[in-house]
Amino acid sequence: MNWGNPAMLRWLEAALLMGILFGAVQFQKRRALEQFASRARLGAMTSGVSHVKRWLRFLLFLAALALVIVGLAEPQSAGVPVEVQHHGVDIVIAVDVSDSMLAQDIRPSRLEKAKLELQDLVETSRGDRIGVVAFAGEAYTQVPLTLDRGAVKLFLKAVSPESIPVPGTAIGNAIRASMALFDSQFKGEKVVLLLTDGEDHGSDPLGAAQQAAQSGVRIYTIGFGSPEGEVIPMKSGNDRVQFKKDLTGNVVLSKLDEKTLVEVARITGGIYFRSAKGLLNVEKIYQSILSLEKQKTGTGTILQYDPYYQTPVFLAVILILLGTIMSDSKRETRR
Repeated sequence: MNWGNPAMLRWLEAALLMGILFGAVQFQKRRALEQFASRARLGAMTSGVSHVKRWLRFLLFLAALALVIVGLAEPQSAGVPVEVQHHGVDIVIAVDVSDSMLAQDIRPSRLEKAKLELQDLVETSRGDRIGVVAFAGEAYTQVPLTLDRGAVKLFLKAVSPESIPVPGTAIGNAIRASMALFDSQFKGEKVVLLLTDGEDHGSDPLGAAQQAAQSGVRIYTIGFGSPEGEVIPMKSGNDRVQFKKDLTGNVVLSKLDEKTLVEVARITGGIYFRSAKGLLNVEKIYQSILSLEKQKTGTGTILQYDPYYQTPVFLAVILILLGTIMSDSKRETRR
């Protein structure tokens, strides 16, 4: 027997505790009444009430409650392996992990907010192969294209400025590294989700976008940050927060470069999205991807289960009906 929602079975302990409490209350009531009347007189006073029926009604209710809990736990048959085909789009998520993404004009930071939002985006995807590229001054593959969403989410949580040892921001390199993950034999749509504040340090992002367009790769750019700019917090050796400075000692302001991101998206036939206050419109982004033509991305095996929750729920209803029509009173015998 398998369970779709085994956590619900813990409530059976609560049902058992309820039965124990009911018994304790009845015992205490009986003890209290015996203090004011003898057993013989008490029996005469309660002669019209059947304690057996009262207990039976409660046990019926308790059994019905237990059956409802079992039904909510979703009992299932043993899983039968079924082969399914996955159809979708190849998506590479390119995440900027440079120091500028530590700016806190978006809380808790641009990077942390991007990672949180991407978890929802990955969870929303169905049948799409997803890869991950992290970039700063250089770009490195974190996850090759895969149908394993759990692995993708795990690596997305782990990326940080420490993931890339080369400082700076090389958007062009990120685009080229993302393109290298795509299979040239795949006939479906290829999409790069580029999350960055748009600042680039001489990696020719527009030239890389031209190459992507020629290869049939669409780039959806997502801008993080504010055009006004924000300081970049950097932790020192004594854990005190200081702000990043340039070579002349001036505090660096990291500004969102929307112009570059809009142009990269336009060249490749993609769309630019601005992350207002760090919130991605995940549904809107994924709906744009869903509108693209999907191809077979692979096959896999899933376990198909037959639900059995109907039986315990049906029995619970029967027990509740029996308890409803049952009376606590003793049946009188006529002479």
